[in-house]
Amino acid sequence: MKILKLITLLLIISCSTDSKDKSIGKVLTASEFANILKALHLAEAKHTLQKSNSIKTDSSHLIESKYDSIFHAHSIQENIFNQSMDYYLDHPKELESIYDSILIDLRDKKSNLR
Repeated sequence: MKILKLITLLLIISCSTDSKDKSIGKVLTASEFANILKALHLAEAKHTLQKSNSIKTDSSHLIESKYDSIFHAHSIQENIFNQSMDYYLDHPKELESIYDSILIDLRDKKSNLR
């Protein structure tokens, strides 16, 4: 199901017709961006599972806190991540490559767990 969501996101992004480069500040490297994006997606997945398992908490606060800790762990500010996201959304082939690397990494980790 999660892979289907990622593929859908990639299809939406690749259909984007706005190919103008925006003048932005710092852009994370593909590797840096992939590591952060993977951590964010895993945090979202865990959050979704906890919500579906009826764990009653202030869920919006928890996910925001997790995002903050991920950004802190990678020594970046949220605005740098957002600028990078804007850049990669304008470069769908690069973003697709990043998601491919994330999926490969997750598959490898799943294989090692077996």
